Order: sequence, then structure tokens, then C-alpha cells
Amino acid sequence: MFRLYLEILAVNAGISVFAVLAVSAMSGIALTVRVFTFPIVTQALLTSLVFIFRELVRLHDARITARALAQRTAQQLAVFNNAVRNQAGFSGGIRTWNS
Repeated sequence: MFRLYLEILAVNAGISVFAVLAVSAMSGIALTVRVFTFPIVTQALLTSLVFIFRELVRLHDARITARALAQRTAQQLAVFNNAVRNQAGFSGGIRTWNS
């Protein structure tokens, strides 16, 4: 996950640097470190926010899935326990099966 984050950040930073170079070449602006810092910092913040949001959504979905599975398991156990308690519904009952 972290490797994907770094790869996307590197691509976005490269595109930002290319855009700064293209704009500065067309308009004749002198290149300094300050010209490059704002686009790179902006890309880093946006990429970080997207990955944080993605992780939060993934955790939320995992909780919902775990809750649904727990409810389903509890429901199946309740049905099984009810069937075991009410053995009279079976033909001959469970107790007489091995006699």
C-alpha cells in the first residue's frame, strides 16, 4: 500500500514539475525552488488525503462486513439451538438414533 502511495506521489510530482517547467518556458518566468515547492506540496497533501480517506472507507466496510457475518452466524446458531431443544419434531428424536 505504501509503495503504491509513493508511486502515485512520484507520478503526480513529476507531472507538476513538468507543468511548472512548461509554464515557465512559455511565460519566461525565472525558475527558483519556491516555484516548485507549492505544486509538489499540494500534490503530496492531496494524495495523502485520498489515501487516508480510502483507508478509512476500507476499515468502515470491513466493520460492516464483520458485523453482518456475526449476525448471520448468531442467527444460524439460534436456529440450530432451537432445533436441538425441540427434538420432538424429528422422527424418533436424536436420543434414540444410536440405540
